[in-house]
Amino acid sequence: MQESAPSTGLADMARLAATCQRLRDVATPLLYTQCLVMDVAANTLTSLVSAQNHVLHAVKQYRDPWLSPDPTGYPACNRESIIMEMVISGRLDALQRLLSHVPSLLEKFFLGIRLLVPWRCVSGEHVTTSTDVAAPAFATPLHAAALAGQDHIIQWILERCPTLPVDPEAQLRCICPSLHKHAGVVADSPTVSVTPLHLALSHNRKSTVKLLIQKGAVWDRSFDFSAGVTGLHIMAANGMVDLLNWLARSSNTCSTNSGLHDWPDEYGLYALHYASFALMPDMVTDGGSSVSDADRGEGDVMALFDRQKEATRLVASLIGIGAIVDTRNEEKAAKRLRQERNRLVVEILAADLGWAYRLRFWESEQDLHFLQPEPAEFAERGGNIYVAKALQAASRSTAV
Repeated sequence: MQESAPSTGLADMARLAATCQRLRDVATPLLYTQCLVMDVAANTLTSLVSAQNHVLHAVKQYRDPWLSPDPTGYPACNRESIIMEMVISGRLDALQRLLSHVPSLLEKFFLGIRLLVPWRCVSGEHVTTSTDVAAPAFATPLHAAALAGQDHIIQWILERCPTLPVDPEAQLRCICPSLHKHAGVVADSPTVSVTPLHLALSHNRKSTVKLLIQKGAVWDRSFDFSAGVTGLHIMAANGMVDLLNWLARSSNTCSTNSGLHDWPDEYGLYALHYASFALMPDMVTDGGSSVSDADRGEGDVMALFDRQKEATRLVASLIGIGAIVDTRNEEKAAKRLRQERNRLVVEILAADLGWAYRLRFWESEQDLHFLQPEPAEFAERGGNIYVAKALQAASRSTAV
């Protein structure tokens, strides 16, 4: 009689749990715990090839029934991890049940862990493979909840782990469908690093955006991983007038940081520069030929007028929240820099720890930033006649 090799695989444990109620009571907690541990191990972000090989070996030894390596030999992240799947689908009950078998001290670890993700480009413009060890795509459960607009999951995670950072980093292949993907600092990079707030803004999850900001997410400062891009830039690029007005009405939110909310990205573009990516004149096909907004019939005149009104509203909302119009004014830029330094001396927040470094970088790069055209000229060069006209009118009114 040939003896089979002993096994402790998940499939065998599941079969054991199905034999009787008593064994089910014993095996179920082990199934949950071991399933979670192996799933996290197989999807945890690691930059070392040796570590990846170790993970792959562990997975093979445990005979994880759903994970298979890709042709390069690395774990193929072709599905969501268990935690991410529960978060994205909004299954708070299942997430709570899964974590109920984890020691309470480890809950924060599992809820804040960075996992490889298989998220695809929603516009189909970018190749998104998450198995590249050199530049993996990774995110946290907070990012997954923000992506899917699962506000109740975010609320529960932040209440369960109040010390968990609300602005962790995720590295993705793209930020589609957000229009700020056209900004040079984003378009020129093979990957983009974002916070949960950035992701919620990019996918137009307005209630999620408000919740994250109320929980302390930073919307007007950049991070050391975001290439100078801020939440305000993303709002401007996507024409989010309602959110901008909500921020303006939220006196506590808008009054933070001494009212200084508009700072440039690493290419020297401010919020009003980013506004030029919103409400772009689109090209439509008519009988096989391209027809621009300017060439449409009289029936579309009102639509064009409405778009101009929207551009005017967007520019007005941005200026109302403190967006900089004369971005090449060196004297005013130096004054803002002094004010911000003074603020950091008086009150430095947790989010300001990396921001102080960003300020030094901005000061050293100011001369290059001043080479960028002012927002009105930038929009005109980019072909956005609506935002260009609105910015020209705003420039004239502020100059008076």
